[in-house]
Amino acid sequence: MIGPVSIQSQSRTTGNSVSEQLTKSCQQSGQMPVVKFARSKDGTSIAHTISGDGTPLLIAGSWMSHLDMDWENPVYSGYLKHLSRKFQVIRYDQRGNGLSQWSDVDISFERMVDDMAAIVDEYGHEKLAILGMSQGASVAIAYALRQPDRVSHLVLNGGYARGRKHRGNDADREESDALVSLIRHSWGNENPAIRQTLTTLFMPEASKEQMQWFNDFQKICGPAENIAQFRAMFDDMNVAKLLPEITTPTLVLHSDRDAVAPLSEGKLLACQIEGSSFVQLNSPNHMLFETEQDFTKMIDNIDNFINSGLSA
Repeated sequence: MIGPVSIQSQSRTTGNSVSEQLTKSCQQSGQMPVVKFARSKDGTSIAHTISGDGTPLLIAGSWMSHLDMDWENPVYSGYLKHLSRKFQVIRYDQRGNGLSQWSDVDISFERMVDDMAAIVDEYGHEKLAILGMSQGASVAIAYALRQPDRVSHLVLNGGYARGRKHRGNDADREESDALVSLIRHSWGNENPAIRQTLTTLFMPEASKEQMQWFNDFQKICGPAENIAQFRAMFDDMNVAKLLPEITTPTLVLHSDRDAVAPLSEGKLLACQIEGSSFVQLNSPNHMLFETEQDFTKMIDNIDNFINSGLSA
C-alpha cells in the first residue's frame, strides 16, 4: 500500500488532471481527507479514504466519484456529511476513475468486486456494513456472497440487479448502445451535451448551477474510453440470480421516480432478497438532495437499520 500523500502529489502519481479551482475549494473547506492507496488483486492502484467515527460503513465505488472533490458535490456531499456523523465512512474511487489508477486497467465486474475486497481487507474490520448505490449495489451483492462473514448489513440505495440490457426492453438496449458510443466520442468535449444528458437523468431537479458543477465534475473524473467501458459494463450487469442466495440483513431504498434505475428494479431487489426491508423515497432524483423532505428519512433509516437493527 502507498502511504498518505497530498492530493497534489497523488494526482501526479496517477496522472489524473484535477481542477485546481475545485481542489482549492475543498482545501479551504477543511474537509479534505487523507487519501491512501491499496493494491487490488491484479495490482491496480485503488484510492481510498475515511471520514467520521463509529460503526464502519463502506460505500461501494459508483459512477463518477473523486475522493478529494466529493465534499463539493451538490448531491453526494450531503450523504458524506450526514453519514460521517453516524459512521466511520470508508469510500474509494473505482479503478479507471477519480484518483484511482486510470491507465492499463481491466474494467470488468469481477475486478470491481476484487477492488471492494481489497479495501475491506485494508481496514481489517471483522465485519462492516456496505452501502451500495446505483450499480455499486450489484458489486456489494456479489461481494456479500463471496465473503458473507465480513458483511454485517447491506444497504442498497437506488440500486439494481439488472443493467439496462437485461430488463426486457428493446428501447433500453438501443439507448444503451447509443449512449456508450456518444460517451466514447464526445465525453471530453468542451460542449457538455452528453454529460448534460447524464446529469439530467441523475438529478432532474438540480439548479442550473448544480448541473453545471456536475457537468464539469464528470469531465475530469476519467478519460472517455474508461467512462464508455463503465457505461457498457453497468448496462450489461446481471446479478438477479444471486439475490435469493443473500443471507445478509438488507435494506433497500429507492426513489419513486428514479430515471436511472426504475422503481421496479428496487422492488425486484427487495422481493428477491429474503427478509429485506424496503423504503420508498419521494423524489425524482437518483440520489436525493440534502434539501429534499425524504433525505432525513433516508439517512435515519440507514442509521436505524445498521446501528439499531430497525427500519421504518
